[in-house]
Amino acid sequence: MLEAVDIYREIGVQADLAASLIDVGGVLKRKSQYGEALERYGNALEIYRSISYRNGESDALVHLGHARSQLGRHREAIDLFLQALAIAREIGCREGELAETVMIAGDHEELADYDEALTGYRRALALVRTMGDTEREVGVLSGIGGVYRQQGEYAVVLENLESALEIEESLGVMDGIASVRTDLGLVYRAQGEYDQG
Repeated sequence: MLEAVDIYREIGVQADLAASLIDVGGVLKRKSQYGEALERYGNALEIYRSISYRNGESDALVHLGHARSQLGRHREAIDLFLQALAIAREIGCREGELAETVMIAGDHEELADYDEALTGYRRALALVRTMGDTEREVGVLSGIGGVYRQQGEYAVVLENLESALEIEESLGVMDGIASVRTDLGLVYRAQGEYDQG
């Protein structure tokens, strides 16, 4: 990958150079070399901005946000995801809008800012339903359930998990069904209802 970076730098293909920098950043992040990963993502962001490539800019912002989130720097991650969200809306990328909305909600959840997390997950749920993406709807329902579970509001968690289970069963996704059933069992166990689930 480093060779590709050098080649793209030499021949001046900026978009490919930035994409290669993101790839290198991803490898560095997986190796827990966050400082170097952040540097590569930042370099890619600068390049994308210099050539006014909004999709690439959004991608670099998301990668920067993920790395910051993994470092526990959730406020910084939220700021980066908000920038990416603005771009997704600007260019009409609903999938990007959904992904960034979920990431923002997740970082709010990590900060125990549950009202903001729920607001984000509810926005994501409304968006995913207009998109008709039932598989992703399950993930958003799980996110909502997770926030309520952390607050001990098990009735709402069960409601969301039952909705998720209905979707998984209608799709016939066996590992999804098993996962939701496991979550249901954990909620029942947390309530001391050992015969349920």
